[in-house]
Amino acid sequence: MRDVLGWALPTSAALSLITLITSLVSGMFPQLWSRGVPSLVLLGFSVAGLVLLRRNRLLPAVSALIAGLSTVIFIALTFNGGVRSPSAMFLFFLVALCGWAFGRRGATVMAAVSVVVITTYFVLGLAGVLTEPPLVPLVGEYVMLLVLTALIWGTSAFPPSQLRKALLSGQLRERELRQEQAARLEAAHRFQAVFDQTPHLMGLITPEGIVVSVNRAALEFASLRPEQVLGKPFGQSSLWPEAARASVLEALTRARDGVVRFETSYLDSKQRPRNIELSFSPFRDEAGQLRFIIAEARDVTELMQARERKSTTQRLELVGQLAGGVAHDFNNVLMAILASTEALRLDLASPSHDPAEVQESLDIILESGRRAGELTRRLLTFGRRGSLERRTVSMHGVLDSSAKLLARTLPPNIRVVMEPRAENDRVMGDFASLESALINLALNARDAMPEGGTLTFSAENVVLDATWCEASGFELVPGPFVRISVRDTGTGITPEHAAHVFEPFFTTKEEGKGTGLGLASVFGVVREHGGAVHLYSELGRGTVFHLTLPSSAALVELAPSPEILRRFEGQRVLVIDDEAPVRRMLMRLLGRLGLQCTLAASAEEGLARSEEGFDLLITDIVLPGRRGNELAAELLGRQPSLRALLISGFPKDSELSSLPADRVRLLAKPFTFEALQREVGQLLG
Repeated sequence: MRDVLGWALPTSAALSLITLITSLVSGMFPQLWSRGVPSLVLLGFSVAGLVLLRRNRLLPAVSALIAGLSTVIFIALTFNGGVRSPSAMFLFFLVALCGWAFGRRGATVMAAVSVVVITTYFVLGLAGVLTEPPLVPLVGEYVMLLVLTALIWGTSAFPPSQLRKALLSGQLRERELRQEQAARLEAAHRFQAVFDQTPHLMGLITPEGIVVSVNRAALEFASLRPEQVLGKPFGQSSLWPEAARASVLEALTRARDGVVRFETSYLDSKQRPRNIELSFSPFRDEAGQLRFIIAEARDVTELMQARERKSTTQRLELVGQLAGGVAHDFNNVLMAILASTEALRLDLASPSHDPAEVQESLDIILESGRRAGELTRRLLTFGRRGSLERRTVSMHGVLDSSAKLLARTLPPNIRVVMEPRAENDRVMGDFASLESALINLALNARDAMPEGGTLTFSAENVVLDATWCEASGFELVPGPFVRISVRDTGTGITPEHAAHVFEPFFTTKEEGKGTGLGLASVFGVVREHGGAVHLYSELGRGTVFHLTLPSSAALVELAPSPEILRRFEGQRVLVIDDEAPVRRMLMRLLGRLGLQCTLAASAEEGLARSEEGFDLLITDIVLPGRRGNELAAELLGRQPSLRALLISGFPKDSELSSLPADRVRLLAKPFTFEALQREVGQLLG
């Protein structure tokens, strides 16, 4: 409408001005009155319409144009013969114009005005006031004008109004489309900003596996350009090293049915190994058709390193909490050894000593030494990292050992109750790791009972069926299990917290009072043993943790029989240890087995003595100048018949990785004569 008015108003103003000037120049009074005055009126209304149009008042501008044209028509009819004047034909145009501008009401009003004007000038014509040559009968002209007015009203009152609505609707739709286009463009900009600025590595992949988009973080991480990735198969692109492509392709295939998450390793642009957590998510349209697969990856190298540091901190914190109790027990052990040794020396110095008392002193020294060995092994296990040392373990023994340690660690207002009720308490696992898990649960229970309470450890046998195993959430095999329960009478755990207690770094304790790894480590130990852990808690009544572990039949390790021991007679052993008391005691014990011993205090001395030829090498792993496992590897390579027994105060299975497994054994210090007999028998028997 604005464009039409922008053309019509200046045109009418220009025509009016030209007509006015022509009338003034002619100098004839009739032309000045019949043409000049209408032109002046139309010029005024046109200028007013232009002013209103400049102020964006469209309908008043249309009204000004209609009023100007109406005035001109009325004057023209008056001075040019009434209804017989050609100007009367403009009345129909005004009807159409009002209908287009104002709708049905405007067309009806203008049609009524037109009928009144036509009738008025018809009456004036009949009265002879307006005289013009009667080209056609006056009545005929009048009827024709009425019919034309009615027809124009009929065509302008309905379709033009609908057209106006359609035009308005089109304008609104156009405005909505522009707004929608602007919104989509803004959304695209926002998506691109998030897509490119996120630190995560992201990409869009077609169902056929073709890369259609990759964000800036992924390109920078892989040091690639867009043309090296876009339009190429995802699993075979330069984004992935050759070793990882098979697993990536397999995960991409499974992502058609649902979200797939897995971890892989990657070498960055500086050839540094990185740990990548990758996920594939299918994106479907409204019809359920797969449109894209969204690939998202995170570099979790620093997070995993932080977890390792936190884990180390947690282990050290646990060792610190147990240090007081261990120190007390260790001092008691040393006291028993020192007192028994003094008593034994006094007994042997007396000519009338009692052999029973000498035997008692020796038994106390031997038992105390075993207890000291267990304490040191426990501390080393708490602070170490590595694989589990699996063997048949008595869970009653684990409970008893944990109770003794906790007796020195827990405050006196917490009472510890033991309920060992399992007929078969044997599981296949690592004693120290299971003990560590129970102590973690106990320390967690201690924090939940600040005012004191009761901490109960129980063990019982259960048989789990397939339904229970499937509903447990763990990969359990139906059969017999040993269930260890740790129950406290503390404050309890809220349901929202209970859902997260096994997550790493989740803690409800104050800053600096917990790492959030205690229960996470319990979860890890139980899962590594093929078991399950479940939590039940009620606020104000306490919490119970159930550790369900697969039971195992007891494995009885027998010492070598006398027949096997007789085979040792005449065989030669090279013993290498930098501690003189250890060398001398080993020589005496091995002599009881009929073995001939040669001693060496260092790897160099042992290497020189090895030329004499030996059947068995017994060496400490930590030696001055050279490690014992390296020396054993060299000597075993020289002598195919040689066997080796490595001894260490901190044994690790990795020490044997480069040695032949069928010719080497590892024995942890301190060890008993029975353990030494067993290992030597398995090597030489």
